[in-house]
Amino acid sequence: MNLPRFGVKNPVPINLLMAGFIISGIIASFTLRKQFFPDMDFDSLSISMAFPGASPEDIEETIAVRIENALFTIDNVDNINTTCSEGSANLFVSFKEGTQNIDDAIDRVKRTVDSIRDLPEEVERPVIRRIEPSMPVIMVEMYGDTDQSVMKKIIRDMQDDLRTFPEMGAISIGGDLNSELTVTVNQDKLIQFGISIADVSSNIREWMNEIPGGTLRSDGGDIIIRTETPEEASIEIGNIVIRASKEGESLLVRDVATVYSSLVDLPIATRFNGKPSMHMYITKSGDQDIVKIAKIVRSYVDGRNRLSYQPTWMDYLQGEQSIRKRAWDMGSNSPELPSDLALSSTTDLARFVEGRLNLLTENALYGGVLVFLLLFLALSWRVALWVGIGLLTALCGTLVIMSIFGITLNMLTMFGLIVVLGLLVDDAIVVAENIKAQHEKGESAMDAAVTGASQVLWPVVATVLTSIVAFLPLTFVKGNIGDMLGALPIIVACALAMSLFESLLILPGHLGHTLKKSEQAATNSLSKIMKSYEDARNRFIHEKAIPFYTRILSLAIRFRYISLSISLSTLIFSFGLIAGGRVGYEFMTVPDAETVLVNVRMPEGTPFEQTEQFLTKVEKAAVSQNEVKHISAVVGAQMDVESGGDSSSSHLAQLFVELLPSEDRTINANEVIDNIRNDLGDLVYYADNISFDLMSGAPGGADITIQIKGKDIAKLQAASDMIRNDLYSFMAINDIADDTSAGQRELLIEVRDGATNLGLNQSNVATQVRGAVYGLDAHVFAQSGEEVDVRVKMGDQLQRSLGALEHMWVISPNGLSIPLVEVASITEQRGFSTISRYNRDRTLVVTADCVESVSPEAVYAQFPFEKWKEAFPDIDFSSGGRQEQQMQAFESLPLGFAAACLMIYVILAWLFGSYAQPLIVMLGIPFALIGVIWGHYVAGINISFLSLIGFVALSGVVVNDSLILVEFYNSRRSQGMPTYGALLEAGAARLRPIFLTTVTTVLGLTPLMLEQSMQAKFLIPMAIAISFGLISATVLILLLLPALLMIGVDIKRFSIFLWTGRNLQSV
Repeated sequence: MNLPRFGVKNPVPINLLMAGFIISGIIASFTLRKQFFPDMDFDSLSISMAFPGASPEDIEETIAVRIENALFTIDNVDNINTTCSEGSANLFVSFKEGTQNIDDAIDRVKRTVDSIRDLPEEVERPVIRRIEPSMPVIMVEMYGDTDQSVMKKIIRDMQDDLRTFPEMGAISIGGDLNSELTVTVNQDKLIQFGISIADVSSNIREWMNEIPGGTLRSDGGDIIIRTETPEEASIEIGNIVIRASKEGESLLVRDVATVYSSLVDLPIATRFNGKPSMHMYITKSGDQDIVKIAKIVRSYVDGRNRLSYQPTWMDYLQGEQSIRKRAWDMGSNSPELPSDLALSSTTDLARFVEGRLNLLTENALYGGVLVFLLLFLALSWRVALWVGIGLLTALCGTLVIMSIFGITLNMLTMFGLIVVLGLLVDDAIVVAENIKAQHEKGESAMDAAVTGASQVLWPVVATVLTSIVAFLPLTFVKGNIGDMLGALPIIVACALAMSLFESLLILPGHLGHTLKKSEQAATNSLSKIMKSYEDARNRFIHEKAIPFYTRILSLAIRFRYISLSISLSTLIFSFGLIAGGRVGYEFMTVPDAETVLVNVRMPEGTPFEQTEQFLTKVEKAAVSQNEVKHISAVVGAQMDVESGGDSSSSHLAQLFVELLPSEDRTINANEVIDNIRNDLGDLVYYADNISFDLMSGAPGGADITIQIKGKDIAKLQAASDMIRNDLYSFMAINDIADDTSAGQRELLIEVRDGATNLGLNQSNVATQVRGAVYGLDAHVFAQSGEEVDVRVKMGDQLQRSLGALEHMWVISPNGLSIPLVEVASITEQRGFSTISRYNRDRTLVVTADCVESVSPEAVYAQFPFEKWKEAFPDIDFSSGGRQEQQMQAFESLPLGFAAACLMIYVILAWLFGSYAQPLIVMLGIPFALIGVIWGHYVAGINISFLSLIGFVALSGVVVNDSLILVEFYNSRRSQGMPTYGALLEAGAARLRPIFLTTVTTVLGLTPLMLEQSMQAKFLIPMAIAISFGLISATVLILLLLPALLMIGVDIKRFSIFLWTGRNLQSV
């Protein structure tokens, strides 16, 4: 079927199809799921195993090594990261890229772990779960001078309210403590009655344990039997019998202990802007929409704060079904907050995402307007109108396809749409320009539409295919960068396919009818003015521009070897800018953020009070920055924002520093971090580590990561010390740390040999010491949506005094009271609190960050790896984090680029029917690097990995422009025209379409390149690479390509002369 003919002959169904695409696309633009970056695949799982009381060394020997050896027998397992800590082992298993069935691989891991039989009996069953990617969305802070139990009830009610929305993400609460029933025993009473704290705990457990009695199957039916246990209340627990005598006397719990309700005694404090607080932390996982989640939370908070509802036009359309309205109603109908409590949403990453997407949308609109204005000026207003409508149709069709296949609207897909703005009109320009040319030759409008579109059908198909193939290398990129960029080829392919469909089926019919109307004489003044303008423009093009170009082209062809030499010299000189350091390189430009996460790790064993004092000083340094809006502080715990998990210890602390919006700041987030570091000064050396991370939604981590692996942990530590000392000599590096610490103080209790004569053993003594210091969990029950522990313990004095512990008494099974120091020795020692392993070797990780405007790659290249390897030959030094991602990305990119070049060659060889011409056309690709390098030099920014991706994508666009010229040249040669004349005529005939396709692409990206927003820095390098590379390539295509074609003819002549001895002057 001839698509142009069908479109011209059947305008009604074609117009209905176009309207359907536009309407569906507009609807899809509002319903597409929005996020900052595309979803990244986390093909990994975690294995957690508990071995209570075991040291990290014991955990490593008895659990970690055995599981690792078993897991590496599974083919798809790639890497295993293991952390051995006191009483537990955590293994993170990642699978090889390209594993087809992850669920099957996870099942095999589970079966393998379950089959290990030689683990100690005390090891608890493993907990195996797949790691799901999660992303922070928004936080809700409740703060004020109110009783903690009141705040706890309110924030848990809020959590229950928000969970009623099916669109809601995972909600975790910070700053609240679980309730517990505390049984505080009196040591003197225990000694008096000859019972141990373990006896009290076990009696409570036995009384509270509800054991089903089974089912009595009587003639009257089945009867369930169960035993009645005491009520889970302090009065009932106090009446539990611990011991009873034959005389009827009973010893009750209340006789030796005090029972009361309290909160779990954990050293954790949270505050918001200096006031006590609790917070809800909402994250998204899977295919949840972070913008929708944030809208629900914001509206609910507004309702709780009794703020008026502010509907948008979308809310008016949705009416009562609007999620914002439902969330606001739920919040406003909830009980009013106490007067001394305040509620605020903060760390709103979704608002950040909305702002960035709106920014790109504005740039896309501005780019579209510029493209339309160019078409209006260069062609006729009618052609510009229908090409513009075709652009809208193609974009809407792309959004429909994105909606069907579940592709999200994010920074990378939006950038893909901006990139293809100019590409989408390229084929439409070629079709429209050729139809207009046929009409100007005297064909009727409708015939010109069919003939003009049919003549360029296959060249246009080829240009679309080469553009799609040019983005193919992005699918070869591995790691997180590959996950980020993987959506770009899909978007480009969808958009260009829609553009091809529109330009060959819809556009010819519209242009045919429009040109038919233009045949009529102008009747009004506006039409006359437009007619005069078009005549003047055409005279300028045909009488001025084209003759001037042909004179330059003639010189380039006549002095073709000089033209080639000048081009090669310019390319070499451009590379000199990189070699001389005039244009720098960095792997990835980190996007700006509006929230900074500060993690503080003090030396192991640091008291809670000292950690809090230190964090207060960090808070003051942050508050002193004019760009800081809010600060949320946590002392005694840290949250992992990626996994949603948390850890608690007195030496840990965390800050969430919310900054003013990017548009309201004169400096970016990294510069704010540098200012905070400067204000802290030498104070940072009092902590084991202070790290600053940007919560931008992009892949995070330290700027520099070095992994060191080996068998001897002492050598690993020595190597780490050497590395850190060497890194301190670099002025541009800060936050240098490794993932070990000297370990906290430990008291080692060893039972003496004679203790067994008294009926005491290691387990018995350890249980009583644990009960005295930490407490024994006697029972757990559910209440108000949380698990409440019944904890038996002694007074707080034993938890805080080494002397009190040494004066503790233990009770033997026969009731004899003995001082602890008489049956056990107490010695103090230090050891590593954790042992890290990577792929069955012990490992340490050294991390560091660079100051703003310094490339981590430039610094990393100066590290003395050879010196380190000579000093520690038994240790393996490797890159991790950002450097590992760079190696993964570059490892696969050359293969992808080679595959793309091969496919482009095949397409061109098919179109030209030649083996040599595709090679000549593709010679223009390297010369695009001239514009790429000079573009970055003029803009004053470093070349990044995204710049190289832009160049790879540019290769298809460069070939497209060359293809247009060569195809016309071949047609003239087939008609018998000499080479020189055919080249001049091809250049003159194709000047306007080549110029327009180049300028439309550049104009589509111009608003983004000129964008001053700090957030746009992430994408600007790719936009510069495509725009400036295309400009330089176009100049060379118009001048150098004809010269190369003539050189090819020279080579052919010379080869024939050498072979036959004949000089073919007519070639």
